[in-house]
Amino acid sequence: MRILSLFLLLLTSFACQPAAYTNLDVDAFEQKAAEPGVVLLDVRRPDEFAVGHLPGAVNLDWLAGGLPEQVRAAYPQDRVLAVYCRSGKRSAAAATALAKAGYTVYNLSGGYLAWSKARSGVSFVRDDAACKVDVCVDGRYFTTLFYPEDETKPILWPIMTASGIDITRGYPRAPRAFESVDHPHHSGLWFNHGDVNGLDFWNNYHAYPAERKPAYGSVRLRSIESAEGDQLVTLSDWVDNDGHVLLTEKTTYVFGGSADERFIIRSAVLTAVDTVRFGEDKEGMLGLRVDRALQQPSDSPVRYLDAQGNPTDRATVNREGVTGCYTNSLGFSGDDAWSKRAEWTKLDGTKDGDDISILIIDAKDNINFPAWSHARGYGLFAVNNLGGKAMDPDSTEPVGFVLNPSESKTFTYKIIIKSGGHLSAADAESRARAFNR
Repeated sequence: MRILSLFLLLLTSFACQPAAYTNLDVDAFEQKAAEPGVVLLDVRRPDEFAVGHLPGAVNLDWLAGGLPEQVRAAYPQDRVLAVYCRSGKRSAAAATALAKAGYTVYNLSGGYLAWSKARSGVSFVRDDAACKVDVCVDGRYFTTLFYPEDETKPILWPIMTASGIDITRGYPRAPRAFESVDHPHHSGLWFNHGDVNGLDFWNNYHAYPAERKPAYGSVRLRSIESAEGDQLVTLSDWVDNDGHVLLTEKTTYVFGGSADERFIIRSAVLTAVDTVRFGEDKEGMLGLRVDRALQQPSDSPVRYLDAQGNPTDRATVNREGVTGCYTNSLGFSGDDAWSKRAEWTKLDGTKDGDDISILIIDAKDNINFPAWSHARGYGLFAVNNLGGKAMDPDSTEPVGFVLNPSESKTFTYKIIIKSGGHLSAADAESRARAFNR
């Protein structure tokens, strides 16, 4: 009787054990996923998957429910599954359920964060007192997320090539000789819009007089949510001049690169607090103000900084060292690229003897894809999904939208900075296809 009771106890104990799967580190997981017939399964939410994922992965959201049934419908039980999520917690639960369903399952320990940290060489240095996060790729400085009180939106500034050349204008934060002094609100890389409930977020500048301020809105960084692997996640508020929050923005930055290339994927999830209307407007949405060397040559006189970095009193023409030229996916170049709806737009130029290309790709899931190109010869390189008639008089479709409280809209873009030689149009097209596949 005692032997029978022990047998039943052991049987019950085994029955209560979770179905087995195998945890693997990054190297072993990559080797397993590369084996013939292995299904690489990303069980994060679709918005997480869109920002970045392991090459070749299939996305099935664990939190949406019904994952074993979806897998069973798509793959026979003899297929091996390699699963991962952001940190390894959701994928562990998914791996248990899939193993219980009869599959052989391998789980990535540490998830996508562990993989991106091991493979990308991206590191972050936070300095909350200075309101900044420095970003390095492969041990070399790349850029800084900068959000001081006197900036009306979070910016990435400066931004460096892999060879260490600054592609962004210094003015107004760190003026350099012979830079133009127009549009002081153009700093680094940013995201906002010129008509949000009638407020102008795009043109706001901290030094404007108080009587002008009620017409403008600001984007205020509330918190750094995480800085792990190759991803920096922040939470910001879009506020009016009285500090009233119209909407929140959860921003995910993904950084990476190679010996001669750097990239940024910027994905913003906008969630309304009040009812929010985004109107059709020329001023938007992803903006980058480039260095003087990357502007397009112009015969128009403008005011410059002198050799000591002080503003001059009169406008002059100065084309020395100015080398930029735009090209877009439609084949338009130079000033003709402005206002065209293009999947990608590229700026080629030369600075300090290095041939540099900057490529901005609009994500296919963005509203009104492809975006209007707001690429101006004086150095503003922007793409605008809400340009419409404000940029193209022949545009007939309405482009604005309304978010009711708790509703969201996502905007995602990829910026590639190539040094050591320009990207060809074919190179740009290939990178856009890979991003938007």
